[in-house]
This record gives sequence, structure tokens and C-alpha cells, in this order.
Amino acid sequence: MANELANAMTQPDVSYTGLLDPNWSNQNVGSDSALLAAPLPTADGRWIVLDQGRQWQCTAWVDGKACDDSEAMDSDAAARALLLGGEAIAKVHSRLAALPSPVIDRTPSEFASADHLPRCFRERMRRLHELNPWLSSGSLLRERLPGTALQWRALLERCVSVDGVGQRTIDRANDELPAYQELAHRLMAATELLVEQGTSVQSKLIAELAERLESSPQGWRQNWVLRDVHREHILFDESRETVNGIIDHDAMDWDCPVVDLARWAGSFPVQLEGLLSASRLELAVEGYNRISSANCGVELADGGQARSFLVKSPTPEELALGATLLRLNAWVGMANWVDWIGLRRRVFFSSPERLSSRISGLIDSVCHFC
Repeated sequence: MANELANAMTQPDVSYTGLLDPNWSNQNVGSDSALLAAPLPTADGRWIVLDQGRQWQCTAWVDGKACDDSEAMDSDAAARALLLGGEAIAKVHSRLAALPSPVIDRTPSEFASADHLPRCFRERMRRLHELNPWLSSGSLLRERLPGTALQWRALLERCVSVDGVGQRTIDRANDELPAYQELAHRLMAATELLVEQGTSVQSKLIAELAERLESSPQGWRQNWVLRDVHREHILFDESRETVNGIIDHDAMDWDCPVVDLARWAGSFPVQLEGLLSASRLELAVEGYNRISSANCGVELADGGQARSFLVKSPTPEELALGATLLRLNAWVGMANWVDWIGLRRRVFFSSPERLSSRISGLIDSVCHFC
């Protein structure tokens, strides 16, 4: 429908040529004159939209709404979402299990290295060791970061924006100052926590991850997993009783299945731990086990025939790993935001309110286990 859409939404007498796919039949697609950006086909069969110098990949629309902050703080609503999300993750894992395992090209000498370990172990241990140098000296870290809320805010106004750097008007920037001020205070609080607790927390988490690694001498079960199942990525219907879909699959890789359950559970507020009948991870696992405990027929989204599948429930060792990943994800995530914005000056297309909420949740989680 891209051709019809482009023709309908383009003002007359202005056209644009040079599509990414040279074989596309109609080359007349509106550019600056278009009222709606038209999707363009690529040579490899995808569709993209060009907007303000950026390329956005088109994917199938998923109707639904994620569990927002107010629902996530309501114990009943959060428990229901955690259970349903666990079920959805199990169904995704069952579909992904049908895919072939990755072919890893290694020489014989490389088999003795750590490369064969699940990605969650390799990445988290590597990142913890990367953080060691600048966490071991709190005074040095403070010198490299903005020292006041005003300096943080000035940096954030350049690095965090929904529309991108240089796109905000002065009036709009003034309207957003309270949000940037709040985000500045969140990053200052995260910095203080890293400086005050960095050395002790780092050593504890490294030792804990090493202990988990040794707890399964037979090796760790691995499968294709999503690896980025945040609360914003599982969409529910209006009744909040059904999962309509899971979005954002860019991080999918070969890893331990419990990685997805830990990421999903950890995206809910840690304050729920005192309000729920079970922990966040236990509720996600309970939902997962509802699917893993029975052969379930599922109608495939691509119109294929329903089939039966069986996924395995997490083992005690995997559950312990999931609990460790909850702590690791919170600590490393908090450190990453300070590093990405405060040290590297990376640019993020996000609202300051949303980013402030995420960092606040990470700080709460870290304080919970520190």
C-alpha cells in the first residue's frame, strides 16, 4: 500500500525519486511536501520511513497498551501483569525453540575460553570489570561528571530529547525545565550511590555471579530469547486480561531462558516485594510454568496450523541465576546511565520524564539490596 499512501498524502506537482529499492515499480514518492511520511521498500524486503534525517524501520502494528507506572504500583494489577507476561514469554520461547541453534565458528583452542558461556554471564562479568576502574576512585569519578544540578541539567538538555538535539524551541525547553531538573537530581543520586557503594557492591556481585556459574557443572540450558522484555514491551488488551503481543525484538540472541523472566520481573517497582504474595520473579515464573506444565496448542500468527509445544520450567539453579540477574541488571543499568550521559555524552531520543522514572526505579532496586 506504500504507493497508494504516498500518492494520497503528497501535495501535487512535487515528487521525489531515488528509492532504496531500484526495482520498485513506481518512483514517485512525496518528500518534503508529504503530509504523511511514506514507507519506502528496501532491497532486502523491509520497509522504512525517512524522517528528519533518520531511518525508521516499519514493523507490524500491535494493538495494545503496556502496564504503566500506576498499574505497576498497584499490587493486584501488577501481579496479574507479571503472571500474564510470564505466560507470554513461555509461548515465545516455545516458538523460538523451533529455530536452529546458532552455528558458532571456533577453533579448538577457543573451546577452552569463556566464549562458550551463556551471553548473560559473559556480558555481565565483562561489564562489571569495565566499571571497576572508575568506581574504585570516587573522587576521580566526581571530577569527570557534572558537579551540580545546574550543570547536569545543561548537559541533559543537550543529550535527552524526544525530538532530537536542536529541535526544541526556547519556549518548549522552558516548559520542560522541571522535568530536566528532576532527571538531573536522579542522576546525581545515582552518582552518589555508585561512589559510596561502588567498591563493595561490585565485589559482592562479581562473587555472586561466579558462584552461580559454578552451580551448574553440567552447563546451562540455552535457547533463542528476547533479552529485552521490559514493561514497555509487552502490550495488553483493554481488559488487561490478555497479552496482545510483544514488541522490540532487536536484542534477541542465544542465551539462558531465565534472562527474559528476570528482565520482565525487574522492570516492575521493587516496592512490590512487600505487597505481593510472592516476589516479582516468582510471579513471572508462575505464569511461565502455567505454559510449561502442559502441552498447549497455539494458533500461529502467520496462519499456520495450531500445534503442541512443551517448554521446560526453570530449574532451581536457573531461578537462583534469575534472582542474581535482577540485582545485576539494576546495578549495571544504573551505572550505564551515569556512564552514557555523564561521561560519554550520548544522545537519547526519550522524554526526560520517562528516563527519570526508569533511573528512579533502578536506584530503588539498588538501595533494596545494598
